[in-house]
Amino acid sequence: MKYKHFDMPNLDYFQFKNIYSGSIHQEFQYKIFPMENTLKAAVWIGPFCYEKSELLAEQEFPLDQDGFVACLDWIDQQYENQSHQ
Repeated sequence: MKYKHFDMPNLDYFQFKNIYSGSIHQEFQYKIFPMENTLKAAVWIGPFCYEKSELLAEQEFPLDQDGFVACLDWIDQQYENQSHQ
């Protein structure tokens, strides 16, 4: 699925408990991982992995189509906020 600033697997990828991480312009990093009935998303700046970075923000969303879209919108908004600083 092509989103505004990034590519993303479809919802079923996360419903099967797969984790996904990526970057926009190799500096803005994001990671999405499913929990029980939620998607947890995290964003950070820098070249390092999730575990070695200071997170800018984290948010949880329902693990359904509306929550998935809200998650993608949230990541996109976080990127927009950082790109205007």
